[in-house]
Amino acid sequence: MTRIVQIEPRVFNVSDKTNWIFVEVVDSLGRTGWGEASLIGWEPLVLAATRHLALDWVGKPLAEMPDRLQVSPSSPGGLVVNAVVSAMAQATASLLAADQGLCHHEVIGTALRDRVPLYANINRATRQRTPQGFVDTARRAQTQGYQAFKAAPFDGLTPHTCHTPDGKQRMHHGIDCLLAMRDALGPQALLMVDCHWRFDETSALSALKALEPVNLHWFECPLAETRVNWPALRRIRQAASDQGVLLAAAETQVGLQSFQTLFDEGLYDVVMPDVKYCGGPWEMLR
Repeated sequence: MTRIVQIEPRVFNVSDKTNWIFVEVVDSLGRTGWGEASLIGWEPLVLAATRHLALDWVGKPLAEMPDRLQVSPSSPGGLVVNAVVSAMAQATASLLAADQGLCHHEVIGTALRDRVPLYANINRATRQRTPQGFVDTARRAQTQGYQAFKAAPFDGLTPHTCHTPDGKQRMHHGIDCLLAMRDALGPQALLMVDCHWRFDETSALSALKALEPVNLHWFECPLAETRVNWPALRRIRQAASDQGVLLAAAETQVGLQSFQTLFDEGLYDVVMPDVKYCGGPWEMLR
């Protein structure tokens, strides 16, 4: 019977702002599976949580791991622990595929398509945080064949500073970056913006209106997905819909029930389960 014999978190520094965290899982036949648990700014806690949870997982049969790896939005460890569980589920799927002699997708479900459309997330690759800097990064992605691009140009903005002179300047700068991308990439490109929960309702609606010439494909994460924001999110979704723009969010939600609530409330057009937070590949497919 194949068992888990080693679990070790690994941190890789990939830019001045970014660390990626992977969980390395080794089975009793010496095979290695990997899962991602990146949570920028929380690396020490992710490392500690991985080593703590590993005490319960090392020695367990590989075949039992999918049932053992359960996430919960109410976990005392919050997103940190759920990220570790999600990473373990990814690694487990990889090891189960090797153990059963299957393709990876055969472990988690049936293949539904041969090709998957991609967009280029150009945000962290853009070191020069200017309109031209975003254009240059997008053009490099375009030469690689991408025709869809996402940026997050509202650096330093917060919901509490949106209406200050500094906040207004940062918001207009971000809008200028997206306008420059549209001009440079042409009308056929799909453009998306990730707001990283930096707005309040008034500033989100103002930014959306100012971005109308960009003809956005989607407007992502303008407000935190908390219950108190649901009425505002409905109004933002309606304003976006009036412009032909999709409202996207939910990458940090955990477990099917959290997503079901968002579906039931009708808050978004695009719901984005992240395999490294939501519970891993099986929970993502659910």
